[in-house]
Amino acid sequence: MKSFYDLSPLIWNIILKKLKHNKSKTTIVDVGARNGMFLLPKEYCKICNLIGFEPNQSEYKKLIQNKTDAKKIYTEPSFLSRTYFNKALWKRKCKKKFFITKGTGASTLMGESEENTSEMFLLNSKNSYKDEHTEVSKVEMVNCEKLDNIISNKEIDFLKLDTEGSELSILEGATDLLKKQKILMIKCEFVFFKYYRDHIIFGDLHSFLDSFGYRLLAIDLDQPKYSPLKNNIPIQNDKGLNYAGDAYFCIDFHKKEIGKEKCLRLGAISFALGFNNLGLFFLNKSGNFNKKELGIIITSLSKVSILRKITDFWKKIPSFIYNLTR
Repeated sequence: MKSFYDLSPLIWNIILKKLKHNKSKTTIVDVGARNGMFLLPKEYCKICNLIGFEPNQSEYKKLIQNKTDAKKIYTEPSFLSRTYFNKALWKRKCKKKFFITKGTGASTLMGESEENTSEMFLLNSKNSYKDEHTEVSKVEMVNCEKLDNIISNKEIDFLKLDTEGSELSILEGATDLLKKQKILMIKCEFVFFKYYRDHIIFGDLHSFLDSFGYRLLAIDLDQPKYSPLKNNIPIQNDKGLNYAGDAYFCIDFHKKEIGKEKCLRLGAISFALGFNNLGLFFLNKSGNFNKKELGIIITSLSKVSILRKITDFWKKIPSFIYNLTR
């Protein structure tokens, strides 16, 4: 999927050359891997080892057969290697009930959703969030493991968590990795209010990761919005309410001493996620680049793509028309 944040191949050539020279082994961990990994650019993915966790047996089979629902629409980038585990992550090794829901993406370890999901209507939906997404259709027992037990001898460049409410429990099972700063960048789904009995909200995640020396970088609110009542008001006429989002964290670069090789890898994943100024900051700290190489990167980053210009112009049109007609 093309984005206006996509870097010039020239930049990736410079960065990847340094990673290969340093024999850096980059690792991506996708927890809730159901549809595959589409977040990262193909240039970065080709040097990454992907490890995915998906407890839903039918969705796991789609992954290993390379036939996920998303791949019917999008092309997933190629990785250096792929390894998938048909198990869930949790704060301890155990067996738990896994609740498979009407909406496959809402399947969870958290149990039945609370009654408030019956009073929650995604904008333009005909039925409640519970009816369309969280209603349980089947319960299975799944094996759960700690991330610390599975990955202990390597660093994780990017950890993506999208597990419908169990994100904090997964992080609690990765405290050794977090203490040793072996996870460089984290993307974690969060919710604004509790709709499972033991649900955690954004503040819980932020406080937990802050205590391990991780800094909140940004919040994405690209999830669909909802209304507390069913109606036919067009989405153009309603701001909508947020119920979930994604938060990005990385090692706190002003509080922690970060080695040069780790700075190089942090720079690469920062660029891969669109945090280009942060990426440049880490490349500088890595000491791996000469003035010419940094100059080429800065010059390329200074150019605004045509797609970005068109998008920014398009966003200004409504306010321009409004001011014109006042």
